[in-house]
Amino acid sequence: MRIVFAIFLLLGIALVACDKNQNNCSTIPDCIQALIDTNKASFCPSSKIDEYSFQSKTVYVFYTVDCVADGASCVYDISCKDLGCLGGFAGNSKINGVDFKSNAKFVGTVWKN
Repeated sequence: MRIVFAIFLLLGIALVACDKNQNNCSTIPDCIQALIDTNKASFCPSSKIDEYSFQSKTVYVFYTVDCVADGASCVYDISCKDLGCLGGFAGNSKINGVDFKSNAKFVGTVWKN
């Protein structure tokens, strides 16, 4: 009986375990989730939010403007402080004076529309 219980326990753990490739165990800060919930209706169908490690901090890039010419993707920290936007009409590539693309490490996609 113990063996059967152990097998079911292991199967249950395997079913809810994290998948590092899909990043399905990432926890989105409450304020980031609130931004998603508040703005979801205005996001384009291809919108997504990616998590990065940047300047030793976790940041979230809102790729929500794909259907707008010269749109920008805004970057927020875990406290929802707006750190700036990437792209846009001016083609900005820096956050806090540092090139984002060459200094940020992609962690995973935390939300897709």
